[in-house]
This record gives sequence, C-alpha cells and structure tokens, in this order.
Amino acid sequence: MTPRGILYIANSASVEDDNRALMDLAAGISRDEFAPLILPLGGGPIEAWAADRDIPVCTLTDGAPAAARAARDHNVALVHALAPECASLAGILSDLLDVPHRCHVPGPAVDTRVYRPAPVNWEAHQRLRAGAAHVVLTVTDDVGDCSWQSDAADISAWLPDCRFLTLDACREDRADVLRAADVVVLPLLHADRPRELLEAMSCAKPVVAAPIGCAHAALVDEQTGLIVPRDQPQRLADAVLRVLSDRPLSRRIGIAARGRVEAQFSVHRLVFVVQAMYREMIARFERARRFAPNVETGNPASLGGEDARQASSVIM
Repeated sequence: MTPRGILYIANSASVEDDNRALMDLAAGISRDEFAPLILPLGGGPIEAWAADRDIPVCTLTDGAPAAARAARDHNVALVHALAPECASLAGILSDLLDVPHRCHVPGPAVDTRVYRPAPVNWEAHQRLRAGAAHVVLTVTDDVGDCSWQSDAADISAWLPDCRFLTLDACREDRADVLRAADVVVLPLLHADRPRELLEAMSCAKPVVAAPIGCAHAALVDEQTGLIVPRDQPQRLADAVLRVLSDRPLSRRIGIAARGRVEAQFSVHRLVFVVQAMYREMIARFERARRFAPNVETGNPASLGGEDARQASSVIM
C-alpha cells in the first residue's frame, strides 16, 4: 500500500517552539502508512532539519497551484495546518487537492527517549554540577530577575554548597542541563514555559512553579511537582529549600513526574493520537466522496462536495 501523504503547513521556517509539534509529528508518524511533506512559510532552518530526516519540502514561491501540484505528486491525502494563521491556506490547498484539511494545534509533547532520567554524558554531567552538592536550575527569559536573585541568595545562605544554572531557549545541551539539576524552578511567575517544565518532569526532576498555562495539567501539587501561589517569590524559595533538603520527597515527585509525562505528554502518545485522527478524517472524507450524489444524474459520483470536505475537517 502506498503511504498517504500528509501536507504540514508551518507558520514559519523556525525550528523553535512554534513548530516543535509539527517537527515531532513529521518525524514520528509511521512512514509505512503516511508520508510527510512540509510547506514552510519562508525559507530557513526547518528546511535543513527536514533534509536531515529525509522529509521533502515544498514552497509557495510559484503560488498555491504549484504547491498543490507538488502535493499531488506526493500523494497528499490530508492537509494539516498547525497554527491558526495557516488555516486559510490549508483551506485553499484542500480545495485544489480535493482532500480534507484540519487546523489543529497540539499541546506540548516531549520525546521521552531524549529527556530521560539517567545521565547520558557523564563528563558533561560532572562539568555542569561542578562538584556542588545541590544544583538549582531556573527556567527564565530574564536572568536578571531581581526578586529571584534575592531568594537565590537566601537559599545559598541555608545551603552554601549550592550551584545555580539557567536554562534558556538557545541552549543545545538542554537534556544534559536538566539531568544535572536537583530541582527545576520557574522564578518568573508570569511566564508560560510548559515545554521546559515537561522536559524537566520527563527527566524525573521535581519542578517548583506557580500554576501556569497548559503545563498546569501536568503539575499536581505534592505529587508531580510543588505549586506555589503567584507573586509570592519567598514561597517559591521555601519550596526549593524543601525539595533540596528532603531527598525522599524529591525522588518521589521526580518518579511521579516522569510517569505522568510518559502517560499524557509524550511524543509517542501525540503521534498515536494524531495518526488515528488522520485515518478517521481520510476514511470519512473518502466515504462521503464515494457516495455523494452527482448533481446532474442523482447517482453516486467520484468527487464529493464542499460539505463533505468541511465535515471531515472538524472531527475531534
């Protein structure tokens, strides 16, 4: 059986968080059943990323009809837009190809094979810890946050042999940095950084944070992390000290955090769920097209109408 093509529309050519779900899906779907094709809005890093994984890329350089022809040659059976701003283009290409489309933005997911508890690079692990008894990793967009610096000084006063590291979006050794930490903290309580928190949980690290965004579903207080009230940095520091001072608590939370990510937030689960969505959408669209009456004869026709296409694009 020839794999059915899936056309992914990327809202940019970036390989940062905005397109991470697209990259997880394109790289993870079964190549025996589906064949990914990426249409990025603009050239850039995602093209090199796709080339490294033998995933073809098409462009809008010559307009939507030319992109549709490339997609047709790729046996595309469904168009998947992973950002609301791509929904209109997905509809246009869906019409040109006569296939269903869906604008669906999955929540964050983590590759649990990459973000796993045991140190992979022992030399890097030792270098990052630098011999410290305790390592606190902060996830922040602003390393100069004054309130957290003050609380970090308080933690150092209680636990002198404590090392502080910062995780930002540009670090390439993210998994090594997370594994080197004893606790992962979100000091900027207004920030929304669910991916970093889920990556930390996947590495079996206890997380201390305020209730934030979509990651709040993963953070069950006293079970998979410690949740502190918003805008109370001292409570945040107290929770960090509690984790660092209670190894059994730290271990229990870390193990539970890893289990929750594996069950609900893994890339494997995301791919499994989305592949099931693809199968249902394609099958439903093709059934509707097969039995759609011909307007002139009243007999079933080989081509379905807009109603069938739209109906198949709104399941789930």
